[in-house]
Amino acid sequence: MNIIVSVGHTLTGKGTGAIGVLNESVVNREVASLVKKYLQEQGHNVVYLQIDKIGDKDPLDYVQRANQANKYPNYDLFVEIHHNCFNGTAQGTETYYYSNKGKVYAQKIVNSISELGFYNRGAKYYDWYVLKATIMPAVLVECCFIDNKSDVSKHNSDKIARKIVKGITGVEPVDKPVQKPNEEIAPDGKYYRVQLGAYVNKKYAEEKVAELKKLGIEAIIKLY
Repeated sequence: MNIIVSVGHTLTGKGTGAIGVLNESVVNREVASLVKKYLQEQGHNVVYLQIDKIGDKDPLDYVQRANQANKYPNYDLFVEIHHNCFNGTAQGTETYYYSNKGKVYAQKIVNSISELGFYNRGAKYYDWYVLKATIMPAVLVECCFIDNKSDVSKHNSDKIARKIVKGITGVEPVDKPVQKPNEEIAPDGKYYRVQLGAYVNKKYAEEKVAELKKLGIEAIIKLY
């Protein structure tokens, strides 16, 4: 897929995000950068949009991001990352969409994030600027409420990013085994097998298996 990952809000000055227990501008960047990373690891093409500062007379940051996104009219999806903030009581995760195609992704993403224990507020139709101004289907993700203690206790940028990617692609990212220097990993589905002993008499083979199991070593008998 060709996907645009957009970071909601500026980092400083005009256009910054909400501040609760967490700082929205900061956690937006944490989550979005990880979404980009995991999408690329899965082989998808990603355009990453992030505006950290704008002048008082500059176009609003979300207007600029929408304009930047439209330079890629053939991309499949635009996803913008946000975090909610209201009255300290409201909680949960929700997504917004404008088009029917965007709705499909919005529903999958919010369902995926809710697997982390966040209340599922659902996918909602709304005419946010970035949703209706972008050429491609678009989703605005409100990961959780950063002024709600319950949501904040569950907040983990890495886990949320993995769930967003799962909602987009259907595949949740998993960590690859760390390969040490001079260490060769077998191809997927293949294993390096070690044979300990070969016997004509099955009795001796069974005795060796029993001996190994006493040592906590799994062993099997196979006739060649």
